[in-house]
Amino acid sequence: MTILESELHSYIDGQLADQERADILAELRASAQLSRQVTELRMLKDLIQLAYSPVAQTKDADRVSQDA
Repeated sequence: MTILESELHSYIDGQLADQERADILAELRASAQLSRQVTELRMLKDLIQLAYSPVAQTKDADRVSQDA
């Protein structure tokens, strides 16, 4: 089964139906490479969320104010 990157993003975001999620889980168990890809995508998602979190934005604004 070929899994598209867009399907992996939907899996990570919890946007798949139960059967689709089960199919991807089966593929993840069978493929170390696919599992690594999902891990990397999850890490990227976490980094993006952190970068846009209110705390990060406040710290950036404070740093800019101090630099001015």
